[in-house]
Amino acid sequence: MKYSMHHFLSILYSKLPFLWKCRLTLAAYQRSKEFSTGFHLDKLRNYYSEDNSTNKEFVKGAIVMLDGRYYHGGLADRLRGLLSVYSICEKYNCSFYINWVYPFSLLDYLIPNEVNWSVKPSQISYNSNISLLCVVDTLSNIIAQDYLHKHLLNKTIKSKYQQKHIYSDAFIDKKKYPRLFKKLFKPSDLLKTTLEKINSEIGGKYISFSFRFLSLLGDFEDTEKKDPVSDEKKNEIMSKCKKELIKQISNVPSNYKIVLFSDSKTFLNFVKDVDCRIYIIPGEITHMDIKQKSNDSHLKTFVDFFTIMNAYNVNLIRTNEMYKSGFPLLAAILGEKPFHDILIK
Repeated sequence: MKYSMHHFLSILYSKLPFLWKCRLTLAAYQRSKEFSTGFHLDKLRNYYSEDNSTNKEFVKGAIVMLDGRYYHGGLADRLRGLLSVYSICEKYNCSFYINWVYPFSLLDYLIPNEVNWSVKPSQISYNSNISLLCVVDTLSNIIAQDYLHKHLLNKTIKSKYQQKHIYSDAFIDKKKYPRLFKKLFKPSDLLKTTLEKINSEIGGKYISFSFRFLSLLGDFEDTEKKDPVSDEKKNEIMSKCKKELIKQISNVPSNYKIVLFSDSKTFLNFVKDVDCRIYIIPGEITHMDIKQKSNDSHLKTFVDFFTIMNAYNVNLIRTNEMYKSGFPLLAAILGEKPFHDILIK
């Protein structure tokens, strides 16, 4: 029986996964030579063309692009990406802007603080002689990914192009994030008022616990899919999480509140009565890359994030089937709070 080269390589990579990592790393490095570690650039390139006309309004510097033309990820992916870009811009004294217009305007929730990063559509040039397109994707099984991302962003920011259009979810220079975040952002009036209301309802110091199921329980739509499990398996997973939550709560001082976060209302209803100190922020949560009829769910995402940032300490509880969410981790980094990733054995 004859086997194709593809079949042979599939067997080889399954037996020696390190070779697969090497192949992916080499592919990503080759892409970095054209200012990208992304693999789906054709649709983005279609927006650019050589144009001899001059747009006198266009700004000079780096623009983080969150325009719905590419997969951006959730709030944590977006924030860590733009903070990574700003870290490099600060290093080279490059002007920095954020074009966050999908599926809402970032200005609805976060406004400029010390740096005026807002940019108008008329100030963005899609002339390929003026603007450089760069995509920095976090890819699975890449060796030394942080180094590759930093190399690519350094090269992009130092380029001679007048505008650098960057799609990024890089996760570099993490130690700088708290300072950079405070320098860039402050809550809008809407977010500030909502946070004040939630803090008043919590009524004191609190500890946060997060549970991320994706579509595992069948009650949340996510861009990253997990096939729903059987009812028996759902109960098993939720019961494990409940047992661990009760164990963790037993170590929380009696004068601290417990604030729970999850993408599953089914689970929150399952555990809400295990302790009288539990508080759950009301409202629906959705994934940021899925356009909604109302922005209420996006407001809740920001409220959840800031509430976790301000917790005394931050916890993620998960089973092997669940998602290792970066949402509470980034909130803990920005809030400079202890973070505990609790994997149930």
